[in-house]
Amino acid sequence: MDKATEANSAAIDRRIQFAKDTLRGIQSLIALMDQKSYLVLVIIGLTSAAFFSVVGPSLGKIEMTLSSRLIAPVTAIWFLLEVSRVLWFSLKSIRSAIALPAMPDAPEMVFPHALVRRYDSNPQRYYERLEALDGGDILRDYAAEIFKISHIFIEKSAQVEDAIKALIRSLLPWVVGILVTIVSRG
Repeated sequence: MDKATEANSAAIDRRIQFAKDTLRGIQSLIALMDQKSYLVLVIIGLTSAAFFSVVGPSLGKIEMTLSSRLIAPVTAIWFLLEVSRVLWFSLKSIRSAIALPAMPDAPEMVFPHALVRRYDSNPQRYYERLEALDGGDILRDYAAEIFKISHIFIEKSAQVEDAIKALIRSLLPWVVGILVTIVSRG
């Protein structure tokens, strides 16, 4: 192997390593977004339990609907509406991010998303195509995957942000309902 070929091979290896590191970083960020979504779900579960343990006993009383203490059931309904939004955004961010289509010239060989289907569960066909790949093909595959995963990250980030905003909004009826219930008991 001559020096120019070695230099070119080393440059491709560095680019592939860079692409691998970039992809790993983006995947870590997506895992972080999923953890944030789970945390929002845990927080909403805890706040719901606390809310209904304090306000719950007041909700079943018939006389509440005719008195000035109507605010407790109203805040409970308000809280539930806000909580449903939090749950919607949290679950959506965990479940429904959609990747954009790959680059048209990417060989789609490196990543296993659809390999079994694309190669009819035939590892020999996959091996033959993989053996023919060059450094440029691998880089195109990494570029396509990085682009897809980046899109998923951006979508998940926006959904987690919406869930956190809805969680913050749900705390207002939570505080009002608990305070009114505590004051009305005293």
